[in-house]
Amino acid sequence: MNDHNNLDLALIMASIVHDVKNSLGLIQHQVEDMVPQLTDDNREIAVQLQQLSLEAGRINHGLIHMLGLYRLKDGMLSPCDDECFVLDVLEEVRTKFISSLGVLNVEFTIDLHDPDLIWHFDHALVDGILSNVITNAIRYTKSMLMFSTYEDDGYLVIQIIDDGNGYPEKMIKSAEPQTQMNYNTGSTGLGLYFSSQIAQMHQVDDKKGYIELSNDEQTGGAIFKLFLP
Repeated sequence: MNDHNNLDLALIMASIVHDVKNSLGLIQHQVEDMVPQLTDDNREIAVQLQQLSLEAGRINHGLIHMLGLYRLKDGMLSPCDDECFVLDVLEEVRTKFISSLGVLNVEFTIDLHDPDLIWHFDHALVDGILSNVITNAIRYTKSMLMFSTYEDDGYLVIQIIDDGNGYPEKMIKSAEPQTQMNYNTGSTGLGLYFSSQIAQMHQVDDKKGYIELSNDEQTGGAIFKLFLP
């Protein structure tokens, strides 16, 4: 009886999270539709609306992660083997944010080592990882964001680089930064934990995906790396 009640409660919570996620998505789209209607005289309001939209997107990503972890725990989440043009995937993610970044005067560029590169991974799950990192990076970057790629020992490495103040040293030095959840600082690390779990689900022979955090030696900005076998 208790197991049955627990199952019902879990399903109800997942359903509520799903509904809230959809409502937040609707609010976010409505806010984004308002911004182009504002004139140059309303630039300050436009910036505030974009920041509101980005915060709604950040909450939305958190809810998506909660749903994903629920599905992962119950064995309902597994990656698809999609054949992806890497440039197209990165362009799709970039397009989601280009309007907001234009209002905030942040440049977003893509630097691929091979513009024609094709790789196998779950398009939707990787899109989710990258979108979540970009949503957070926008809060801290000063003037730029960049996607860049390279190949290393059988891995495709996708980097997201900003020119903010970088990741905290403690997070970088941790052996597994993606599993550190610090409720005292207001940062649970849920996004990084989810990203790590999704990356590890991508496996080819003995190689598993993973993530790394570092800071740029020249600018001090944050560098997020996603390794996909």
